[in-house]
Amino acid sequence: MPALAPAPPNAHRPTVPHLALEERIELEAALRAGDTQEAIAHRLQRSPGTISRELALHGGRAAYRAAAAHQAALARRGSGRRGDCAIEAHSPLREEVHSRFRRGWSPEEIAAHDFKAGASTDN
Repeated sequence: MPALAPAPPNAHRPTVPHLALEERIELEAALRAGDTQEAIAHRLQRSPGTISRELALHGGRAAYRAAAAHQAALARRGSGRRGDCAIEAHSPLREEVHSRFRRGWSPEEIAAHDFKAGASTDN
């Protein structure tokens, strides 16, 4: 089997899910210099779609600010998948869930239980 040829030096990076702060700073500078999204993508070795999404999420070409975009991205990271944990905000609920775990309930059984209608003495 023949060896694979090395990737060209301007090839896109392997999938890195988030822009680093340094990349965002370079993006902001390039926008101020009037560079196109395609040129910026090439320089950062990112997909043009990545640059387009970054700008769409953080104010567009005219309003993009690297520091603010980075802070917003850090705050947003993971929140869509996990959301807020209800039991952290409600100690009675937390105690009830922990009690059910101690009594041998599975996570699935606890999740399926209607805590608004159920009493804490359910077995």
